[in-house]
Amino acid sequence: MKFKKYLTIALSAVMVTAALTGCSSSSDKSSTDDKGSVYYLSFKPEQEDQWKKVAKTYEEETGVKVKIVTAASGKYEETLKSEIAKDDAPTLFQINGPIGYQNWKEYTADLKDTELYKHLLNQDLAITEGDGVYGIPYVEEGYGIIYNEAIMNKYFKLDGAKAKSIDEINNFDKLKEVAEDMQSKKDQLGIDGVFASTSLTPGEDWRWQTHLANLPIYYEYKDKDVKDLDKIDFEDKNVYNMIGEGKTAGVFQLESPGMTSFMKELKPDCLEDIIAGISLYRPGPMAEIPRYIEGKRNKDSVHYETPELESILDVTYGVMVYQGAKRSTNTKTIEM
Repeated sequence: MKFKKYLTIALSAVMVTAALTGCSSSSDKSSTDDKGSVYYLSFKPEQEDQWKKVAKTYEEETGVKVKIVTAASGKYEETLKSEIAKDDAPTLFQINGPIGYQNWKEYTADLKDTELYKHLLNQDLAITEGDGVYGIPYVEEGYGIIYNEAIMNKYFKLDGAKAKSIDEINNFDKLKEVAEDMQSKKDQLGIDGVFASTSLTPGEDWRWQTHLANLPIYYEYKDKDVKDLDKIDFEDKNVYNMIGEGKTAGVFQLESPGMTSFMKELKPDCLEDIIAGISLYRPGPMAEIPRYIEGKRNKDSVHYETPELESILDVTYGVMVYQGAKRSTNTKTIEM
């Protein structure tokens, strides 16, 4: 499977008090001091050694002193707030995209005339305001599926395999078909399951909270030329199909056996079904589940005690699911 690359949303910015090269504004310094200095506050502890090597090479080539400080994992914003208040504040730091830029805009310089900005292949990715450029993407990250070649080759040789080579797995439908078939043949393949994942523990769950979630949103923006968050469409048919098929492992509030069985029977096709299902699956309201399912399948079966309730309960097929609906119903009763 091809390994695709996308620009990270983390961006670097340069402080107003210094240019990218760290040139000093003072005129009474020695020739060495006139070269200025650079202080880079690094975001990732795992990159510290590499940045220090870059700094050493840059100093040797230019004579410009470079200081590298690495914030502790998960402490970047906290560290930046502390360091930015000092006299020797960072000249290079991460602003974390357009939202983060709003917090640090007072400390950023206009980069539109810098060599760095000129090297940017796609200048649309820069953080801009008015005619100025205040943040530049500086790294690419790779997204893809890492597969075990030995296991995949073993699968491809099985009778009835849904693909005969990795090159055939080039879209979601084929990936889903192969994954489901491999899961059904896990004993033959000698595996516990098709997919393994990284940790969901605090400090490591960012992969799921941001990076992984950004991928479908990225394509939604790209395919529909969406630039306004309010216009993005979260009604993904493939996701609803998987939930309706009982593939709810790891899905918050949907993964219990009872809830999974409910979703398989309900066959949700919109977010409202999921919300209503979670609300119904508790003692008391559970008695209304058959009525809700019947109403979804057969609109003619939906019954309202009075026509006035239709505007309140039409979204839940006549079933009183939410407390807000009960309050609205009481209001209607009083009016009547």
